[in-house]
Amino acid sequence: MDSRAARRVYLVCSVLALTLSGTLVGTRSAQAVAGSHTLPPATAALLRLVLIPEVIGSALLWVAMLYFWFNFDHSSWLRRALWFPFIFCFVPLALALYHFFVYRKWTSSDRQTSSVSAASHG
Repeated sequence: MDSRAARRVYLVCSVLALTLSGTLVGTRSAQAVAGSHTLPPATAALLRLVLIPEVIGSALLWVAMLYFWFNFDHSSWLRRALWFPFIFCFVPLALALYHFFVYRKWTSSDRQTSSVSAASHG
């Protein structure tokens, strides 16, 4: 959960989740402005290609951040309870925010603690 590879993968997944949120909002806004409920076939096919990595990244981030939320986040009960509705209701955007504001803070403080303890034992 705290390896360098995991941090990189979760960062990429967070960017993909933010991109998914932007893609969904942008597509819906464009449809509303155009007054259309369906996309032209070529646009729909292109959008599916763009959405595939965004959805996969968001799904991976969802699993990882929920695992972190249940097992590693030792924040106060109130702070975790405040994140709960956002994590489960605003999935792509809230998970990316949780990654940036909670997970990355935890990994940086964990690395600082482990480097201090490693230096004191050495």
